[in-house]
Amino acid sequence: MCAAPAAHALDLTIQWDANTEPDLAGYKIYYKTGSSGPPYDGTHPKDSSLDSPIMLKTTDFPGANYIDPANPRPLFKITGLPDNQIYYLTMTAHDTEGLESDYAVEIRSDDADSDGLPDITENSGCTDPYDADTDDDGIIDGLEDANHNGGVDAGETDPCDIDTDNDGIQDGTESGYTTGHPTDTAGIFQPDLDPFTTTNPLNNDSNGDGLLDGEEDTNYNGRVDAGETDPGIYDGGIPTLNEWGMIIFMGLLLMSSMIIIRKQGKIT
Repeated sequence: MCAAPAAHALDLTIQWDANTEPDLAGYKIYYKTGSSGPPYDGTHPKDSSLDSPIMLKTTDFPGANYIDPANPRPLFKITGLPDNQIYYLTMTAHDTEGLESDYAVEIRSDDADSDGLPDITENSGCTDPYDADTDDDGIIDGLEDANHNGGVDAGETDPCDIDTDNDGIQDGTESGYTTGHPTDTAGIFQPDLDPFTTTNPLNNDSNGDGLLDGEEDTNYNGRVDAGETDPGIYDGGIPTLNEWGMIIFMGLLLMSSMIIIRKQGKIT
């Protein structure tokens, strides 16, 4: 679901991926001003049929509400809204028995690409207000710039740099992302082929063994393949079999010494 304001922010166009349930009856579009979250009790200044929630039936689609018959994503336009407000929108689907789904992810009228960063912040920085994943690393801009201030702060990856720590592996790959964002340019994002193991996108030598993560994961796919070392494990610290034997022997010796000491020190 996404919303795009018109030139003067008087009209809001909401577009979403259609549900496919056979008993789908329609959708409800909710909106409000002032603050995020329910209750979504927005009212239209001139047309009460556009008060929240706006009821849509499946019979309203297709037709003029589709942008392109070859890409059947339903859309709806709320027109005539005051242009001095930020609108928070969400929607639900409901079936023929009246059962209603949970709210979809909320979007804002001042966030054209629905990445969590307001357009005004993106326009003043390096991210693209019409591209939710500016650097195509699989992580949307608002997750990388977690505090939404337009900068790269401690603990954040750079939404304008596909490889923040410059180790050769993309931030999304290191973070365990297996699919990119729909806006990502085809062929750029590298899915993590082993998302159960991850490396640190803010540390170019995650295991501290002196080798860059990309020097160990030489094909940069997030998986330890034949001929590669594991960038998530400090290989230099793994004991050999002989060393394991000595460790076990010393441990048993220490335990037996403690038993002897306890026996000798027992008061009778």
